[in-house]
Amino acid sequence: MVGNFFKNASYTSLGFFSQIFIAIVSSLIYIRYIGTSGYALLGIVFSLILLVLKLDIPYSLSLLKHNADYCGKDKNLFQNAFNSLYKSVLLGNIILFIFLSPLVIFLSSYVYGDKNLIPFYFMAIFILLFLRTNKFLRDFLRTNKYEILVQKATIPNLTFDFLTTLVFLFIFDFGVLSIFFGSFIGNVLEYFLLTHYTKTLINYSPYFSLKLIKRIFREHTFKNYMSRSLNGLIFTMGFLISTLYLDTNSLGILAVFISIVYKLQDIFYQLLFHISPIYSYQILKNNYHKIEEVIRNFTALSLAFFIIFSIFLSVIGKEIYYIYFGSNLYGTYFLFLLIGLGTLFYLSFLPVENYLFVSDIKIYNNILGSLNLIFFALLFPLLHFYGLTGVVTAYFIVNLLRVVIFLYYTNKKMVNLFDNDLFAFFAVALVAIIMTLLIHLNNQSSLLLISAISMTISLFLFINMKKLINVVKYVCFEV
Repeated sequence: MVGNFFKNASYTSLGFFSQIFIAIVSSLIYIRYIGTSGYALLGIVFSLILLVLKLDIPYSLSLLKHNADYCGKDKNLFQNAFNSLYKSVLLGNIILFIFLSPLVIFLSSYVYGDKNLIPFYFMAIFILLFLRTNKFLRDFLRTNKYEILVQKATIPNLTFDFLTTLVFLFIFDFGVLSIFFGSFIGNVLEYFLLTHYTKTLINYSPYFSLKLIKRIFREHTFKNYMSRSLNGLIFTMGFLISTLYLDTNSLGILAVFISIVYKLQDIFYQLLFHISPIYSYQILKNNYHKIEEVIRNFTALSLAFFIIFSIFLSVIGKEIYYIYFGSNLYGTYFLFLLIGLGTLFYLSFLPVENYLFVSDIKIYNNILGSLNLIFFALLFPLLHFYGLTGVVTAYFIVNLLRVVIFLYYTNKKMVNLFDNDLFAFFAVALVAIIMTLLIHLNNQSSLLLISAISMTISLFLFINMKKLINVVKYVCFEV
């Protein structure tokens, strides 16, 4: 058992550090060879693809509720559920291709007025189809506790993606198209590896039950779909709207920031695949004390990392940032701090969010829906008056509010969750954000004023939440 644990931990760590290493090296190379204009093209094309992915039907909760442990000795239910869900993914790929093909031609020709975007869009569509299928297979393996098999497929994908991109970039001089080719080849490789590994666990068959699909969709998938869509709508829809207003340079900078955010999310969201089954199992046993312990420990550890990272950004982060990105992103460090600190701050509280996702997805969806409304209410005026700065500021403010609201509702369900130690970490993290922004303020006085007000309001809501409970309960969330 010790040997298996060490082996699993080794593969997981290898996958984690491979993601970080390749993300750092690839961004360093790409920003110098394709520039902000190349990132702007990536942003235009993938803003649509990312929106489709976020609005796509998710299967993680359905697979979690129909994993091997849940189905027990009923192997037929286990296999039938997998095969039916898998067939629905493949059918969805066909429907998406038919729907997206004329749409991207219309966008290229009439919205952006550049037919040269068409081949890039179609490459992105093929990547999307493999991404959907691979994610389903990864979720299946993870919900059945085979993380080691996921890493055996993911690490080769990352490696071949990066290496083939370099080949097309430097040898064939394909420019931005190199990134599309690299991603496509890497995802195709991952698909064949994931298919091979899943076949060792389950029998693929042509079985498909529409009745079973409808039941699973009604019980689990629809709620999961709402949470997934609402969770990603802030960034994907905001990014798509920004492509219509921002100039090429600003859009390229925003695309760089978003690529960083998505890498951070990919790394931190892997934690959820490990703690979600723990929550589900402990809820069945009514062992909420164990859940509180898991949330406190993971959150405290994440906040400790966040505080250390904030200090690093305050002291030498600016110098490293400009050495890393070069002149392409000169003068954008303050914006990078806003989007980076806001993202890391809310990611530090993912264990808190994930508990509500598993235990009460209705409240989870209500919170995300309210946050989306707040974001778009802020986005349009800030985008109009401040451009790129306004987009980043709106995202930063919403992330602060996101943490506060999720903390409150989770603490309401688990009275002893938010102890003095966790409160201390929370307060120090807020101070770290304020000090880091003040140090690198420069000429962003109006932006700081907006940010400072948002943080003050967030802290006020947090301290006085009991007094405001009736307003929040009945006016905002109707629960």
